[in-house]
Amino acid sequence: FTRLKILETYKGDNAIGEIIRVRTLGGEVGEVGMAVAGTAKFQPSEEVVVFGRIDRYDAANFQVVGMSQGKFSVKKDPSGDAVVTANFAGLAFASTSEGKVTSIAEKHSSPTRSIRLSELKSRLTEAQTTPTKAQSDVPLPPKDTDQ
Repeated sequence: FTRLKILETYKGDNAIGEIIRVRTLGGEVGEVGMAVAGTAKFQPSEEVVVFGRIDRYDAANFQVVGMSQGKFSVKKDPSGDAVVTANFAGLAFASTSEGKVTSIAEKHSSPTRSIRLSELKSRLTEAQTTPTKAQSDVPLPPKDTDQ
């Protein structure tokens, strides 16, 4: 588990200053450890943006959505602006067609990707206020007639 202190929220009910626990796969106990490829890794005192969800095994904890894809490190660029960086190093991505894996890219073409924190916040706000596009006239499954 990793403990994180909430500095700001973009969605959800967590209070500023609240300490949450995030479950990640792998870890170390003494001299024995296990590493899981793709797991979000946190450093002491690291400032991060995390896309989280309630842990399905323990509702008192959280999980990072999409493993390391849901964790962004926050740092200042030379101009002093906050920049968030996702680290995809070591991840493999699969392509699918008709529910079957058609290819696997052994390494992501760009192991890191950065954008300004203000841009990420703007995109999150827009995503939460933009109606979800849905297909209309989709037949519903038959109702259960046993009543």
